[in-house]
Amino acid sequence: MLNDLYFEYPQLLHLLWVAPLQMAMLWVYWRWRQNTLRKLGSAALEERLLLGFSKSRFWLKNVLFGLSLGLLALSVAGPVRVVKLPAEAQMSADIVIGLDVSKSMLATDLKPNRLDRAKSFILKLVAGLENERMGLLFFAG
Repeated sequence: MLNDLYFEYPQLLHLLWVAPLQMAMLWVYWRWRQNTLRKLGSAALEERLLLGFSKSRFWLKNVLFGLSLGLLALSVAGPVRVVKLPAEAQMSADIVIGLDVSKSMLATDLKPNRLDRAKSFILKLVAGLENERMGLLFFAG
């Protein structure tokens, strides 16, 4: 399955580095925030300042954001899956008819003459072979 997958713009896969960079920046921010809160003083003051703050919700939200950045980078790179359809068997023929149009075809040994008889045969053949590819080749001499 992965053999049939390629990217239309593979150079844009470098955008995948944005997600780990965002996570690293988030970790640096988290460490700075923790150090700043420790410098404030008491745990009670920290509790009052951060009323309604959830550590797990903070990390879940930012991990999902980083994941969405990665998926967005993948989608911008244009993944393409090659699907090979089996060839359909075609039951048809390619027919080329060679028709002599020289003066010898005007002989009246066949009624009305050879050329008219050949024309009527070709018309019957074309009517009987619908949906076939046909060609007509004229020659003389």
